[in-house]
Amino acid sequence: MSGRTSAGRARAGRARAGRPRRLDFAAPIGGLFFLAVAGLYVAGAVRGRPVGDPMIVAGVVLVAWGVVGIVQLLVRANRR
Repeated sequence: MSGRTSAGRARAGRARAGRPRRLDFAAPIGGLFFLAVAGLYVAGAVRGRPVGDPMIVAGVVLVAWGVVGIVQLLVRANRR
């Protein structure tokens, strides 16, 4: 438990309500990326062989995952 009462949470919500909400670009980009990777694996399963070399696909996934993490950190740092 955080120790906050429901009134405390309501006040915190009202304090944030005045500021416009900003979109976190890392979440939709990351979601689209992982959907694309899942599509590659599904296409490979349907064809009966991998769409790309598994080592290259794994490398691209790890690099893109790192880029998404860096974008998320930069967006969060920009908000503070």
